[in-house]
Amino acid sequence: MDLAFFEKNQWRVVDVLHTPQRAAVLETADDLNLSGQARAYLAKHYPAGIYRHQKIALRASLANEQVCLATGTASGKSLVFQMAALDILERDPQARVMAIYPMKALGNEQRERWDQVLTDSGYAGQAGRVDGNVPPAMRLGILERSRVVVFTPDILHAWLLSNLNQPAVLNFLSKVALVVVDEVHAYSGVFGSNAAFLFRRIRHLLSLLGARPRFICASATIAHPEQHLDSLFGMPFHLVGPELDSSPRFPLEVVLVDPPDGARTLDGVVQLLAHLSEQKNARFITFVDSRKQVEFISSILARVQREASGKKEVEEVEPGVEDRLGGVLASLNVLPYRAGYEEHDRSFIQSKLSDGSLSGVVSTSALELGIDIPGLDLCVLIGVPPSATSLQQRIGRIGRHPPGAVIVVNGGDVYDRAVFPSPPSFFARPLAESALYLQNRYIQYIHALCLARTGGEHSQVLSARHLVDRTFSSAVRWPEPFIELCRAERSGQTPRDLLGMKTEARERPNYTFPLREVESQFKVERSQGPATATLGSLSFGQLMREAYPGAIYYYATQPYRVTRVNLKTHNVQVRREKRYVTRPNRLPDRVFPRMNPIGALSARPLDRLTGP
Repeated sequence: MDLAFFEKNQWRVVDVLHTPQRAAVLETADDLNLSGQARAYLAKHYPAGIYRHQKIALRASLANEQVCLATGTASGKSLVFQMAALDILERDPQARVMAIYPMKALGNEQRERWDQVLTDSGYAGQAGRVDGNVPPAMRLGILERSRVVVFTPDILHAWLLSNLNQPAVLNFLSKVALVVVDEVHAYSGVFGSNAAFLFRRIRHLLSLLGARPRFICASATIAHPEQHLDSLFGMPFHLVGPELDSSPRFPLEVVLVDPPDGARTLDGVVQLLAHLSEQKNARFITFVDSRKQVEFISSILARVQREASGKKEVEEVEPGVEDRLGGVLASLNVLPYRAGYEEHDRSFIQSKLSDGSLSGVVSTSALELGIDIPGLDLCVLIGVPPSATSLQQRIGRIGRHPPGAVIVVNGGDVYDRAVFPSPPSFFARPLAESALYLQNRYIQYIHALCLARTGGEHSQVLSARHLVDRTFSSAVRWPEPFIELCRAERSGQTPRDLLGMKTEARERPNYTFPLREVESQFKVERSQGPATATLGSLSFGQLMREAYPGAIYYYATQPYRVTRVNLKTHNVQVRREKRYVTRPNRLPDRVFPRMNPIGALSARPLDRLTGP
């Protein structure tokens, strides 16, 4: 890497580290008991052999074991999914594959890869995708005609398992022979805890329908992976870890730098990215840790580049036009990326990333999860990632073909203060640890409502199979005391402290309680005349940080003033504004007691209260 920029602009190069190159080790797949189509595919596309970890994982899966690959980025984990699927689909023409990806963008990309593999093997047009962006009217048809269906966990919870009265849904589930779950390290916190019960609900219903699928998972390297898998799925897995990974690795050069003395980190970052965006034949990805940082950096960088080129700011077209932000985004050579964008804007950004027309992208962790962006050779980290898992996921976006480089900018937080005085410790970050709250009573009750209430998922499947709906039992290993909670719900003895949740859920708990948030979701809208344009979504916590009344909310580099927040309809109204920056004041603590018999968990008579 050319360090002249840092010297010229008074940046301090703290240290330069290097990772070694690793040569690939290939092994023959001829001794694997694969079907003819899978063998033919490997012979055509991988004539020199496959990696050791791929072979070990395939052999375990073919022996009917549940398998998880916890190897590095770009190590070919998807090939194991695909070959296991081809083997199953050829042996059983009625079999179906359920492939689960934690993000819609990742699932969309992987659906294309599944489709290509199936087409190459003679299954033209047999891969489908069902997520929140697919119109409900199309979903049943996708289930009926597709042999591999890509899902997000959210659509499984909210739509598939709430439509068990549909023959197409039951027919698909009864034929599932392989379940693929990618990026299982991402299933942590509230989302992971809900997903752990979702995966058990799926296993329970498949068992009632007579399906006995194999599971194949993939994960980044995390602490205690066996424990995480057991908590997430309730069954043991054959783990294929990084020590068996024989895929190649290109060398990386890692430069740790301090911004100029006295300069704000944000100004220094924009200066650096503006310089990088001017380099020919170089493409970069920048990771920051918040949505607001993504928007601020991208917005300031866009203004700096316009001023340097003498161009005027591109005005938005009228709201309601399909390519509403197309003029704005098309004018930039460095684009933002984060969760919460509208589908058409996210698709536009992803297409620009894929076709190689951008100089770079500024992203939250949303681009950590396996999305392949071709041609990246430089990664900029604004601050040291908190764990080795996140670090490897981020720097794994580059160096996949040619050698790559990483710039780590000292952002001044606790991780930076720990690493920068001792640069070699950069590669000694602790692995991320899973956090699953399987004993949480409220999380358990969400899934007890979905599964075991009268008329719920369990009852619908039994009714469809003309079986008597007696006392609730399950072959799945559930966290304690979930089964007791299910039986109490079925007998109408809902605990008093959970009655509020039951009332809120009514007959739609799958929709009332989303997987990813314990908070409500809000939609941002801009109205102009009769037209309304949507500008992303936020949780309640994000609303209080980014889009409270009077705040300047940034969306795809554009600033908007929040004019109204409707807590009943969960809508946020905005209008265009100048490029200001706002920050919330701390709200005072408030207590809202529920002074009624249901709201009181216990009540005791006290003596008459008197003043001092």
